[in-house]
Amino acid sequence: MKKITTLIALMLMAGFAVAQETPTAEEKEMKEAREALEALESKEQQEHLEHKDQQEHKEHMRLSEGGDTTRLKWGSSKIIIVNDEDEKDENECDDCIDKGALTHWAGIDLGVNGYGGSSDVFNVPNAAENFEVDYARSINLSINFWEERIGIAKEYVGIVTGAGFNFASYQFKNNVVLASNKDTTFAFEDTLISYDKNRLKAVYLQVPLMLAFNTSSDPSKSFHLAGGVIGAYRIGSKFKQKYKFEGEKHKSKTKGHYNLNPIKLSATARVGYGNLTLFFNYGLTTLFEDNKAPNIYPFEAGITLVGF
Repeated sequence: MKKITTLIALMLMAGFAVAQETPTAEEKEMKEAREALEALESKEQQEHLEHKDQQEHKEHMRLSEGGDTTRLKWGSSKIIIVNDEDEKDENECDDCIDKGALTHWAGIDLGVNGYGGSSDVFNVPNAAENFEVDYARSINLSINFWEERIGIAKEYVGIVTGAGFNFASYQFKNNVVLASNKDTTFAFEDTLISYDKNRLKAVYLQVPLMLAFNTSSDPSKSFHLAGGVIGAYRIGSKFKQKYKFEGEKHKSKTKGHYNLNPIKLSATARVGYGNLTLFFNYGLTTLFEDNKAPNIYPFEAGITLVGF
């Protein structure tokens, strides 16, 4: 009997324990509600973090749109996108004109050299007939490497200056020899030798000062005109000859100043259309120093081959 009682007690205790481990329907509902609440709180927290990130992102990037223009700001940087071709940012200038294209000095000029008397521009006086030049072989070359324009009336009127090198070559027409001393320069005929090349050459550093006019702000459609003076300083000169003697070829180069004027001042005119420019320079000072050679005035005429 005692054993039966003990067995019943053990069975009751085991059933109670099983009952304690098995959740009731009410406990299941409470657990599901608690899990749903935790999920909701987690979602709200995630949304809060995402909203915070977006706010911080907006502090660094601002995007605004108006018409066909989009402005993007990223920190201290700014990007402007213009979809309308008529609207341009102040730093953009697709249709801007290169002001240098309206200044017709810098470039390579090629032309002819010559000189004449004070009353006859293209012919030497009788006293200087031995100095007569062969125009077809008297070449003038200028390499004008710098120019500057000061506007007066926008693109239409301005003052032009610059700098360049001028290479002047005077081929004597007659078979003469050029000679000089400190007091005089003269040319005398040589009856023994026939010269193939017989040239006086000089190199100058030149600076212009001109008043320039353009009829249009578009260089390709503009007539242009410029006039003024060119000042030049002689930096070198020589007399060059090439000839045959007793069947042998000979060359001679004699450096010297030949009493050439160290300063050359010329009146200049430049005229053209678009990229075409013609020029004419006439000496206001004589080629040689006063009273040391015939009073002849140099001139140059030609065309601009390449504009810089």
